[in-house]
Formats: sequence, structure tokens, C-alpha cells
Amino acid sequence: MAQAEAAALRRRVEELLKSNQELVKSNDLLSEQLRLAKQESDPPNMTPPPSRAGKVNELRAIRKRPHERARNQHLSASALAELEVWTSAADISAEDPALVSSEAPPAKPKPKEQVKRIVAALSKKAPFDTFEEAQLNSIADAMTPLQAKAQAVLVTEGDQGQHCYLLDSGELCVKVKGVEKDRIRAGQIFGELALMYNVPRTATIEVVSDASLFVLDRLAFRRTIRLDTVTRRREIFFFLRTCKTFDALDDRAIYRVADVVVEQTFDEGAMIIKEGTECNDDPCMYFLKEGSVVVKQAIPEENRDSSGKTERLVGILKSGDYFGERALITQEPRSCSIEAVSPTICLRVDRDAFKCMLDPLHEEMKKAMPVDSSPTWLKKSGKGDGASLSAKDASQSVRQYSPAKTNIAILKPLGSGGFARVLLAKDSATRRLFAMKVIHKSKLLERKADTRTAQILSEKLALSTFSHPFITGLHAHYQDSKYLYLLIELALGGDLFGLMDRHGLMSEPMARFYVSSLALALEHLHLLEFVYRDLKPENVLLDSRGFVKLCDFGFAKKLTLDRTYSQCGTPDYVAPEMLNGQGVNHGCDWWALGVMIFEMIVGNPAFTDMSGDTMKTFSNILKGDLQFPRETTFSASCKALVAGMLSVNLASRLGYAYGGANSVLSHAWFEDVDWDRLVNCYIEPPWRPKLMSATDTSHFELEEGASNFGEDDELTPQDEKTWEHVWKAWGSSEGTEGATEATFALPTTAA
Repeated sequence: MAQAEAAALRRRVEELLKSNQELVKSNDLLSEQLRLAKQESDPPNMTPPPSRAGKVNELRAIRKRPHERARNQHLSASALAELEVWTSAADISAEDPALVSSEAPPAKPKPKEQVKRIVAALSKKAPFDTFEEAQLNSIADAMTPLQAKAQAVLVTEGDQGQHCYLLDSGELCVKVKGVEKDRIRAGQIFGELALMYNVPRTATIEVVSDASLFVLDRLAFRRTIRLDTVTRRREIFFFLRTCKTFDALDDRAIYRVADVVVEQTFDEGAMIIKEGTECNDDPCMYFLKEGSVVVKQAIPEENRDSSGKTERLVGILKSGDYFGERALITQEPRSCSIEAVSPTICLRVDRDAFKCMLDPLHEEMKKAMPVDSSPTWLKKSGKGDGASLSAKDASQSVRQYSPAKTNIAILKPLGSGGFARVLLAKDSATRRLFAMKVIHKSKLLERKADTRTAQILSEKLALSTFSHPFITGLHAHYQDSKYLYLLIELALGGDLFGLMDRHGLMSEPMARFYVSSLALALEHLHLLEFVYRDLKPENVLLDSRGFVKLCDFGFAKKLTLDRTYSQCGTPDYVAPEMLNGQGVNHGCDWWALGVMIFEMIVGNPAFTDMSGDTMKTFSNILKGDLQFPRETTFSASCKALVAGMLSVNLASRLGYAYGGANSVLSHAWFEDVDWDRLVNCYIEPPWRPKLMSATDTSHFELEEGASNFGEDDELTPQDEKTWEHVWKAWGSSEGTEGATEATFALPTTAA
């Protein structure tokens, strides 16, 4: 009987949650933004975090990750050449049209007291505890009521989860492998990890006494948060666009300003600014969005007339005006009082945000001026200017050498992934060695074909665009009837994660070498309007001399809007704006680099909960809970750099705030870096791989099956026709379009 009730209950849950798929028309203001978001071709994927049950040495705090290779499924492939990191457990259905729809999840009407209880419970639990009250109210509206009878099973251990629950009344039992471990009582939330991505449930939840719950599914959660974020930012954007102050800024610059402002409401009669107060007491300025304010100034006693007035009216401000900036610029006390004469809404800009975004408005106009087109790594730049590249520089740099495909010989396998292999290849004409990524067409189309094909084309675009000493170069691309090929620069020194695993904790000078190289690589990407989105040690190669080569551009995306909303990356390194659904831009890459600096010196990522609690890791990220361990000595400049990169407030994050990459490259921690010598690879790396020959691949682990291509299936005529546009878009560096006959002899037995 209990089983029948449980089955009926599960069916009822699905029926109720399906109603969340119904659409309600939202305002026209958002439709174009979300239509564009729907066109994004991002891979909707976040690599699931491994269990953090590894032991940590108390003194060295080195993270032990023997499971890391299992998580990535392709250590050498990740290091060598952009193999996929997709796992079915990580899919978060971001490709679902409903997620990027311009329509909001339907609200579930609830009494005010009920909504108040839901919001109160949400505000105490990660990840909801970082959301504003308006967002929590929207989430509460999207939750579905559910009644459950005693002995019913709500969650089954091992099942894939996609729902979060709030127990409103009753009692639940938590069982692991059939043994009771805990009880859940009214007001408690469980299953919230499922809102981030698909993971197997770690326990079974049974109903002890008749229970009343509220259920939130992942799709409704993400759509609610995204819609709220996009709505708010576009409202602010259109308001700022009407302000004459910002006439000189382009849309992207105004979106950056929208990132730094905070909406604040004042009642009629409220004193917003009081004359004479020190600026440091409330260091901010305001833009008047709605309502009216009066500007008043005290009349000196010797100048007062018989009327007895102590203040004089200086002016009346209306929507679009701003005030309070003088004190921020001069650091003087407030020179006048500002009083609301009607209900007023202002956009508040704090001092740090002002310095980052508003103080240098005139610099935005300078950016439109022509720049020197010679590649920066060939010219003297002076210490501190970071050998900055420009998009024009990169576009005019010399093309990579492109071998004829008839001259390419396959030597041996290097790695493998789901639908691709990486092989060691040689150009017989020059005897140069390369890494060749081979993508099997039919395997590529086995699942999520639209997303996968978009990903590989995006990857090829990124590799074709970049030209930098610290980024793996693309030398050629080919195809035949069965495969797509990328001929990529070879780096046989392994990856940075492998070096960290062997070497242990790094000194600051050693870490500085790798970080400064990566900072230059990121600067190059960002100037070309790409965002990388998956920076981690596993994606940083080392060449035969020990220099950095950033690789694996499967998640790299050229930003057509000011940010992208797809979920991807590796949880230990993702920025808070990725987790809370607010969308990401270049700032997420500087966040990840800050996490990596911490990891190089301490031994584990900055926010990882070493007990294995993934939600605690996410909570630490969302709150920016950065703790420098006492047993590890950080220099003051290193602490300042890491803290600046790991600012939850995007507006003040180093690398994204005013100054861009130069705010990182000119930081005190890099004072002794000779950027010219570094970018020209004249500096001796702190570690050089020991290679027995030019084809020594001992720094990579060959995975099982990587040496055998097996009997790969041919494309069906239907697939060939359906996806013809992809094969044509891929083309060939030799100018041929579409598929040609097979060219390369691929290995079929173990090497």
C-alpha cells in the first residue's frame, strides 16, 4: 500500500511541476534581450565537482585529488587539445528553450503569511541567503505546494535530482543505505544542490507524518533568477542611456555602469545628504531615477536677513540628474543638503564603484582613437604597462605556419575524450611536431548535436582568432568524410595541475611566473571580446621549455552582449555571478585566476569546502568568504591581489573594474616582472620538463582506449545532409569546403 501511495505521490509531483513549464507573457522590454540570449550557442554544462573526501595535510594544506582524472575523464586530452568535458551528470538543461524564454514561470498564488514563511526559510539557506528580498519573493511565487502522506518516499537515494523542497509542516526521515541518519522538521530546506546541476541524490527522504511542502524545480529557479536579473539591468540601462552624462559611452560601457549601481528608495521628506557631514561617513553619489529632490544650503549667520531663514533653495533635481559627486572627487565635507520632496528612487554609486567606472568617463572616448597596430610583444613597453595587446594588434599579427595535410603523419596517441582523440603528429616537410585533435563526426552527433556542433565551431573560431605566445596556436584545420581535424601547437610538459601535484606548494616567485603569463593571455582574449569561462590548472599546458600555453577553448565565447548566461565551468573556480544566474563576462576569468593563485600557494582552491560539502563551497563563493590560512605566509601585496580578484562585487573586481587587465598587470605583486622579457620568453621558467626526446609524452597519462580508434561508424546520408552547414562552416585551411576522402592513417591498435 505504501509503495502504491509513493508511486502516486511521485506522479503527482511530476504533474504539479509540469505546470511550471506553462508560460506567462512578460513585458516587451525583455523580449529582444532574451531572444538574443536564446540564440547563444553555449554548451550548457558545469563539470560536476568530485567528492572532497581526500585528506589534507594540516601543515601544508595540500588538496589531495586522486579522483580528479575521473572527474575530467581526460587529463591529457584536457591539457593537450580542447576535448569535451561534458558529463551527463552535469547537464543543467540550459539548452531548454524554456530557460531562455522571454516568459516567466507562472506564479502559484499563496497567502501573504505563507509567502512570508517561505521567504524567511529561504533567507537562511545557501544559495538563497545571498539573494535580495524581491528575488526571494519571486522564488516563493514559483514554488509548488505539495501534500505528502506518511510513509511516502519523496527522494530516493541514487536518483538524479532536479527539485528542491521546503518542509512547511510535518516530519521527514533521512536514510542512507536504509539506515536512518537524521530528521527534517518544519522550516527546513533540502535538495537545494539539485538547483545547481544534476547529481545523484545522496539519501532517501521518507515522510514520517503527513507533511505539507513547497517544491521548486531547477528550470523554474533559473528562469526566475535570470528574468529578475535581466529585467533589473535593462531597466537601469535604459534609464542611464537617457542621462546626458553618459552620452559619450557605448552600450557596453553603460552596462558596466549598471553593474555597479544599487537601487535605493526614499520617502517624502527623507534627508538623503546632509550638509557638513564628512564624505567618509557615507562615501557615495546618486542618480535620480524617479521622484524629485531639492538642494538646500545653509545661510551663514552674518548673511541672514530679517525673515529668519537659515537655508536657501539652490535648486530642484528631477529624473536623470545626479548629485553627491563633488565630495567623492574633492574628499571635502558635503557642501549642501539633498531632501526628497516626493517618494524617490535613486541609483547609489559607492566610492569604489565611482573610481572604477565614473571618474574616468573621458577615458572611454580615448578608446575610440586609432592605436598602433604593431604586435605589442615586439615593441618596448616599459615596466608596468603590461605589454598590452589590442584587438587591432592581434588581427594583424603574422599567421601560424599551416602544413599541407598530405605531409602530416600520425605518430602516436596522446589522449581521448567522448567524441575526440588527440594524436601526436609530424609534418614530414619540416619535421615539426603538432598535437592533432580528431573529432569523430558520427559520435559528435550522438546526443545534443545542436549544442555540440555549435561548440566545436565556436572552439575553432576562438583558436583561429588568437595569436599569443601563451595560448596554444591553431596551425591548420581539415576534414574528411568521417572526421574533423585541428592541428594545434604541441606542448609536452604536461599541465599545471600535474606540476602542482608533483611539486607541492609553490613559492610566490614561482606562482608569479605562471600567473603573470596567464594574465597576459587573458588580456589578449578579453581585448578580442572573448570570455574563457573555464580557467583551472588542468587547462594550462606547459611547453618543452616550461612556458605557459592556455588551452581547451570549448567554453570560450565571443560576447555579443555585455554578458552570457549559460552555466559552464568547474565549480571550484566559478564566479558568484555564474552560480546565482546573473550572467558572466570577463570578470569571471579574473575570479578564476584569483582562485588559482590561492591554490598554487595554499594547495586547495580558495573556497572549496574540504569536508566535501558542495553547497558549502557554493555558499563560500557566493559570500566571498575568503580565509587565508595562518600556516601559510602570504605577502601583503599577494593578499591584496587575491582579495581584489575575488571581490564578489563585480564592479570592484581587479581585471574587470576600470583599468581592465592593466589594473592586474600594474599591481604591486608584479612589480619585479619584466613584461617585455616575459612575453618574448626570455625569462627562465622556474621548472623545465625533463624530456628524453622530441616525442617524449611521459608527462601525460594515456587513458584506456586512447590508442585505439576502433571501428568508427560512417555518417549516414541523412546526417551528412542535415549537418551539411556545419561541415561547410568548418571548411579547411587549404580552402576546400565540405568533406573529402580520408587522408590520415589513424591508429587501430595499441601503440
